[in-house]
Amino acid sequence: MDTNKAVNDAIRFLSKLQSGDGAWRDFRLDVGESTSWVTAYVLLTLGSLKYKDKNLSIAIQKAIDFLLSAKRKNGGWGYNEIVSDDCDSTALAILALTSNHIQVPADCYERLICFEVKPGLFKTFNDKSDSHSWSQIHHEVSAVTNIALEDPARFTSFLDFLSDETLKFGTCPSFWWRTHHYSNFVCSWALQYGKFKHPKELLIINWIRDTLSYRGPFEAALSGLAAIYIGDNDAKMHVLSYLISSQKPDGSWKARPILKYVEPDSTEQWVKKRISTGPLYADVKRIFTTATVLRFLELSSV
Repeated sequence: MDTNKAVNDAIRFLSKLQSGDGAWRDFRLDVGESTSWVTAYVLLTLGSLKYKDKNLSIAIQKAIDFLLSAKRKNGGWGYNEIVSDDCDSTALAILALTSNHIQVPADCYERLICFEVKPGLFKTFNDKSDSHSWSQIHHEVSAVTNIALEDPARFTSFLDFLSDETLKFGTCPSFWWRTHHYSNFVCSWALQYGKFKHPKELLIINWIRDTLSYRGPFEAALSGLAAIYIGDNDAKMHVLSYLISSQKPDGSWKARPILKYVEPDSTEQWVKKRISTGPLYADVKRIFTTATVLRFLELSSV
């Protein structure tokens, strides 16, 4: 398997789709395409690459400049310039910048804390009513935010909550995604990133291992990333073989409807199987999917 070629082709694809202002734009919701959120996600992946040539370094710097210019006065970032800032976009922007050795202002971390519902547990938006589904605790958002904050006490509270939730639902639930795979990825990343043993860590790992699946490039890459973080080498190699063979000639991977627009009045139904909570959206430019696969390919070679 020629992993290096797949990585280089994916980088070329992403570089071609970078806008002149340094942003990557993808998904097409009623509020428009995402800018800061998608840019932060791609930049976070590019920052983890071991080898960076001149062209890639230029692309990274342009993305850094864009994110810094897109920061709100309150220290946060949003899906795009139209909507309010949110916890997930802010956490990803912080991680993207710090992974590229950029010092993040203190007000960005202070802004993250504003989304905290309970210690270590975060909602995506804080400009909605308490009954609004977007103001509830969101597992995948909490995982990414804990990684950004690097607070052991918050990590412990989050993992206590996550272990109870995996018992309740049989997986790490995802709020904003069609399946649980994204949440599996970020929760396993949080377990690895925390660098300490939680009493119920094995329980969470076993649930993640039991719910890995490979139904398409995005879900396969997320399962592969989770497999890397929990130490499942057989699953990692299975994903690697599939993704190398399914790369498109332009260096991308096929995208499917993956992002879920959850209705405001949705409750716990969003984690139950076969219950729709809103329309699904694909990353039509294949940027988000390709960045996810690229992250897996890079980490699989470590």
